[in-house]
Amino acid sequence: MANEKLGRPSKERNAMIRGQVSSLLWNGKIETTLAKAKSTARMAEKIITIAIKSYEDTVKVQKEVKGADGKKTKTEVLNDGPKKLAARRKIMGYVLRSFWKTEKQRKRCITSRSWTSGWRREKPLCG
Repeated sequence: MANEKLGRPSKERNAMIRGQVSSLLWNGKIETTLAKAKSTARMAEKIITIAIKSYEDTVKVQKEVKGADGKKTKTEVLNDGPKKLAARRKIMGYVLRSFWKTEKQRKRCITSRSWTSGWRREKPLCG
């Protein structure tokens, strides 16, 4: 049964599942018990479904860019659409919440970096 209590209170159980889902999404695989894996798979599938549904939502935008000679030229750029941005915020809020210790640290991390590089993590998470 995927909705087992795993012998823990609800706050501990939810935090554990959130941590395992985060590890699964960042690393691609985890090693755990069957009961924990069922609960983790349930949440991970929801997050992956959100990402898949919003994958194709892009918007074409005209942007002015300065060339090497100093002239401004207009180029067409693909930006993420509103549905994709909302999905990204929801997913990253879920995944990264397990890495932040306090609300103050979370706010400082969010304001100090942007997730424009997509899903790649070039710098370590805010600590």
